[in-house]
Amino acid sequence: MIQLIILGSIYFIDNLYLFIFFSYIAQTLGGIGAGLNSTCAMAIITSCFPDDREDNIAILEAGVGIGMLLGPLLGALLYTLGGYVFPFYFVAVLILALYPIL
Repeated sequence: MIQLIILGSIYFIDNLYLFIFFSYIAQTLGGIGAGLNSTCAMAIITSCFPDDREDNIAILEAGVGIGMLLGPLLGALLYTLGGYVFPFYFVAVLILALYPIL
């Protein structure tokens, strides 16, 4: 979520060096978060479902693949509706709203 807020906010930065700095920071945070998320998801699946872990890992990977297919489509739609900043802030608010469920 912090990555999304930073990436949405760099639109307002006029200094080239600050723009590049915050871009690297945001992408680094996103990479760390994605790595932690995928590692934890695999560990949780293999420990909670030892009998049918292959099926559950396949479901997880299918969900990741569908997200990779539909993510750019949703991002383009949100960009069309609200400009550059809107997709980042929309997904950050969505994650924040869904956090109690997760």
